[in-house]
Amino acid sequence: MTEPTDLEARVRAIEDRLAIEDVIIRYATAVDTKDDELLAECFTDDATASFAGVPAGPGGAAIVAFLASLRGVVVVGSTHRFSNIVVTLDGDEADVQSSAVVYGVRGEPLQLRLRGIRYHDRFVRTAMGWRIARRVHSPSWEGAAESVPLTPIPHPDA
Repeated sequence: MTEPTDLEARVRAIEDRLAIEDVIIRYATAVDTKDDELLAECFTDDATASFAGVPAGPGGAAIVAFLASLRGVVVVGSTHRFSNIVVTLDGDEADVQSSAVVYGVRGEPLQLRLRGIRYHDRFVRTAMGWRIARRVHSPSWEGAAESVPLTPIPHPDA
């Protein structure tokens, strides 16, 4: 991709990349905090998605419903950490690839699951800002360990 030469176009490209990265972080926050309203705002009204080959959508509401159906069954709690975000802008659309490591707790007895995921997304600029129009979630690896309970931090005056 050729970088824009004029300052205004370069600044807009930087702003677009940051706005797209912000959607990715809002997605992670929404999934981890179970905030369905915030999660729905990450997707277009006609978005499609595939999670480990299982289709979801069309539409943000249907994608949110699919992910909500996994709570308590597959995942009790999670923390998503995104990295390696590559944004290729194309006007009001963008091809975005990213990686995530997900720390999830699930099962009985509780088990810590670690999963490496690759995301391939198509973003579009809407009147409400950048949104995910298509998401493909592909697990790369997975591991597990016994879950360790949180260790309380003693109060210094105790």
